[in-house]
Amino acid sequence: MRRIPCIAIIGAGPAGIAAAIQLVRYGYKPMLFEKNKPGGLLGNAFKVENYPGFPEGLSGIDFAEKLSAHLKKYKIPVIMQEVKSVVHKKGQYIIEAEKKMKADILVIASGTKPKRLSLSLPARSLKILSEIYAIRNERHRTIAIIGAGDAALDYALNLCRYNKVILINRRDQIKGLSVLSERLKTEIRNGRVKYLRNAVITKIEDATDGIYLYVRRNSLKKYFCHHAVLAIGREPALDFLPRSFLKHFPNGNRSLYFIGDVKNGDLRQTSIAIGDGMKAAMTINEVIESLNYSKLLKGKPNLDPPLLKGNPNSDPPLLKGKPNSNPPLLKGE
Repeated sequence: MRRIPCIAIIGAGPAGIAAAIQLVRYGYKPMLFEKNKPGGLLGNAFKVENYPGFPEGLSGIDFAEKLSAHLKKYKIPVIMQEVKSVVHKKGQYIIEAEKKMKADILVIASGTKPKRLSLSLPARSLKILSEIYAIRNERHRTIAIIGAGDAALDYALNLCRYNKVILINRRDQIKGLSVLSERLKTEIRNGRVKYLRNAVITKIEDATDGIYLYVRRNSLKKYFCHHAVLAIGREPALDFLPRSFLKHFPNGNRSLYFIGDVKNGDLRQTSIAIGDGMKAAMTINEVIESLNYSKLLKGKPNLDPPLLKGNPNSDPPLLKGKPNSNPPLLKGE
């Protein structure tokens, strides 16, 4: 009897969830790993307004809850464990979480991690965050947002409803979406947001119930806040992968897939991530069907994944001779 290949997905954000749901619909039983909470960074979003089908918009938390409900409908368990490392050995991926597990196909949907300030941080770094999910229910606090892109503006709009927000921008202009900028201007006029432009943080110091930020503009001034949120950019979260895997990033190969924010640079949108996950699941199914995967699982040399051959540009046999087909994982996009 043909053995069904084991598929592991690392990351239960929109991309990973979409891939898992579609794979289950094909009859597979993917392992879905998540170290924090299903939904990924969606839980930080003030409102998702550009996802078709929700003309009134949807809060990030509500959207994440709907994704979790979709997983439950298809009885897809989420393995709430952090993946510490992955190695590829004898045709299988060895995934080390709380215990070691094996997979034949690996989907990386691990998202992004925040860029760090080029400053030494105080010991009480729990007051310095890169997401707002943990403080979304705070009331009557002073919270500094460091940055002025889409994420920073969204965080400010989310938190200023019940708190005083200080938005610190090292540049002169805000670079976020105009719709967010206009809303922010309203909150600045209403006094709920204090905006510091051309502001450089020179030092962060611990305080009794928060931290002090030393900010240089025309002169140096000290600001107290209960929390500071870093929103100065993000980069792919790939620390758990060995260097040998990275030569296949971001296009992957027929047993290794990168999907969602981890590979899309600045194109971090829920709709793009979900499309990535769907396409990866469909490609995986086609590859399995076309390769007579039972032979691959027995380790036939001519069917070993390109990862073992050191040929990251190999097209899977499924796509050979089809010039109009996109290679797995949106090659060239």
